Amino acid sequence: MTDGQPPHTTPEHPGRQPAEPEEAERDPFERHVQALKRLAQHPDPYLVQTSPDFDPAELELQRLDHPLPQATFGDVGLAARVVGAPSFPTTLLILPYDLRGLRGVDAPSVRVFRLDEDAGRLRPVWRSGVNTAFGYAWAEIGKAGLYAALGLPRDLLLREALRAVARQRRFADDDSPEALQAIVRSAFAPFLELPVQALQQLRRELAQLELQTSARTFSPDETQAAHGAHAVPWPLPDDLTVSQFRQRLRQLEPPAAGFPEEELFFPPEILDDPEPPWPLPLPRPAPRPLPLPHWPWPPPWPVPRPVPWPPPWLCWFLSRDWRMYHHDERHSGHASGCSAITSTSVGGMTLRLSVPVDGPVITIPTVVKGKVYVGSSDAAGAGGTLYKIDLGSGTVEHTFSVPQRFPAYSQGIGGSPAVVGGKVYFTAIPGRVYCLDAATFALLWSVDLRNPDPAHNQPVQNVSWTDSWTSPLVVNGKVYVGCGEGEGGAFGFVYCLDATTGDVVWLFCTNKFPGVADNQPNVIPNSAVGISPLPAPFTAHPDPAEVGVSVWSSCAYDAVLDRIYVGTGNALFGDFNPLPDAPYGSGVLALAAATGTFQGFFEPAAADCYRPDDTDVDVCGSPTVFARGGARLVGIGSKGRLLPAGRSHHGPGGQAAAAALPVQQPRQPPAQRRPARRAGREHVRGVRHRGDPLRTGPAVRRGRRLRRRHRYPDHPVRAGA
Repeated sequence: MTDGQPPHTTPEHPGRQPAEPEEAERDPFERHVQALKRLAQHPDPYLVQTSPDFDPAELELQRLDHPLPQATFGDVGLAARVVGAPSFPTTLLILPYDLRGLRGVDAPSVRVFRLDEDAGRLRPVWRSGVNTAFGYAWAEIGKAGLYAALGLPRDLLLREALRAVARQRRFADDDSPEALQAIVRSAFAPFLELPVQALQQLRRELAQLELQTSARTFSPDETQAAHGAHAVPWPLPDDLTVSQFRQRLRQLEPPAAGFPEEELFFPPEILDDPEPPWPLPLPRPAPRPLPLPHWPWPPPWPVPRPVPWPPPWLCWFLSRDWRMYHHDERHSGHASGCSAITSTSVGGMTLRLSVPVDGPVITIPTVVKGKVYVGSSDAAGAGGTLYKIDLGSGTVEHTFSVPQRFPAYSQGIGGSPAVVGGKVYFTAIPGRVYCLDAATFALLWSVDLRNPDPAHNQPVQNVSWTDSWTSPLVVNGKVYVGCGEGEGGAFGFVYCLDATTGDVVWLFCTNKFPGVADNQPNVIPNSAVGISPLPAPFTAHPDPAEVGVSVWSSCAYDAVLDRIYVGTGNALFGDFNPLPDAPYGSGVLALAAATGTFQGFFEPAAADCYRPDDTDVDVCGSPTVFARGGARLVGIGSKGRLLPAGRSHHGPGGQAAAAALPVQQPRQPPAQRRPARRAGREHVRGVRHRGDPLRTGPAVRRGRRLRRRHRYPDHPVRAGA
């Protein structure tokens, strides 16, 4: 759209128009913001290693100006050239930004583009995005070249004009430069032809309408108000005035392939919530034959992977349920099913609805068949409440109240519920396990783990201060939970309950008995025997030397070895108890799932902690079970250390995994083993979890003392959209 005149620039800001006299549409606050914009200083870009086989130090990173300043609206001043080998293993490019430099650009829309020097155009790197919370754009790159971050205009009228250009150009029969110029002039006619006052009024009303009706949460950095708190238009790119922007429009030189940010209107993500061509849920028995897709035989190799992946028809056969803590029995944290929530789209999520509950929520909700199951704690005048909430509407369909019980470290529900086989299993903090009908929330059974419960074969009489913070693990008709309290002088136990009746199948004391090599299942300290005579198969033994060693984490299950793994807290007065702790404290236990027989224990060394002198290092994060190189491994974490065994077989993390899980020998020598994918990344629904690219290691639950510090007057359950 050049008018034949060369663009004017200033030495300090190449490509920027010289400042014009301030106009009436600018108030002093806006002039101040524009001055700050010009002072924005983006931090230097850098590279992050993601492959153990490649060190980004082999590459050179040069900070540059935008390569095509007259061909885009969405330049945010972030550009860098990667110099080195033409191609290399995937590496993370980080482009930190100064928030002042994003004025006029919609931050969540920012993606990183790569310059195609042969074609003279910018192409999007779709595995890229922006982290608005920490202020950087990122991209997974594997080629040398010039990379620049671009976003869509923040002004709604300008963004829709650009969308019109993208759509018309994509479907136009004539792709000549003259036709492109005509499309651009037509789409941007309001900015070129309307009087300034009328244009400002239109932009102001659109901004006010968006502020009042949009589900999006607006940050203070992107909103502003004129005198009297009236909304003002969203800023234009580079925070230009209307007159300055008109001059820029006339000087734009749209490439033959269109503006590069046009691609941002057509991302490769699949449609959100693709529904199958049959009713959900499927009737029982399901109709046959199901409309299964045709798959060629023999299958082509390598298997073609269309974009987007997986294809929508595959999503019809995959469950999106999040059945228990960290999704599944292994606590993998990897969501199943399909969703458009990825690392590249999560930045654009907005609050869809908020559901008030009666107390703080300190657990991860469970989502099954479109219903959210979540519990509250420390409710005013009550213990807590389990809620069943419709995910689409936010309607509370059922509630189940948990009474207060004293003494207790806290009241209510401290673990995520598990929804399996039409039943809801959850624990109350003061030592009780519940099973409800998922459809009606009718109580099916409850078991007291603090006091003897002969009706459910529970023989333990623990001290009055005994808590249960674990989320139930439900697998193979059994429910695995833990109970105890390090600071209350209680003994710690792992319980296996029958999922149908709640009866105790076996138990394992986590405090090591004197005079034995290792504890055996169903052995109870003498002072904790609550039923006399003890029913079979339980026996008594002199008390362990130490109490405490409570089960803080949730049990994880390995189906190959039929074992469970659980983290333990420290012994009594453990906040001042350096490593090594009393057995089996501050480590991870491996038990046979069927019988509770001891299979192994590992306690990290003090040198593995972030601070070797740390004395409060409970393993309060639930283990994550995974496979690598033919070996079965488990990653653990605690308040004092993070052992991301899933990322490398070297160092203390790998040693912890090997020691904690005596397993089959790998099929390859350790030096040839490929590292597993990052563990512990989670979201409720997604094709694959692709959380923040800088987040590593297994997820670690915060300890009880930390959790209790956060109390709010209102406690809503929130859902993103």
